[in-house]
Amino acid sequence: MPLLSNLVIALIISFGTLITMLLGKYIADYILTATIANHIGACIIIAAISSKS
Repeated sequence: MPLLSNLVIALIISFGTLITMLLGKYIADYILTATIANHIGACIIIAAISSKS
């Protein structure tokens, strides 16, 4: 029984990862330009640095 439970959990996590990767590829290919992606990345870095202090 634990083997079946682990298999179900692994399949659900794998499916979620696949969906996330496909969504990220779609966003990168059709929605974001390089400039917007750079600005978003810069904001994430600034937020991460400012949250440490």
